[in-house]
Amino acid sequence: MACPRCSPSDPGLLREELAEIYTNDYVMPSTYRRANRIISEISRRVGISREEVIATAQADAEHLLLANP
Repeated sequence: MACPRCSPSDPGLLREELAEIYTNDYVMPSTYRRANRIISEISRRVGISREEVIATAQADAEHLLLANP
């Protein structure tokens, strides 16, 4: 069984992790692949488009950056 960090069952945790990834200007290729897997997983579990997931992640990342200068 995968660790909770690698495969959380809660879409909210996935959303948090994705927002943290989007706060970075540059990400490593492995992190980019992880972000794509998270986007697909959230889209599948919640039933919204990938574009909506990405837009939400970008908005969440902006809020994180403003909250932690």
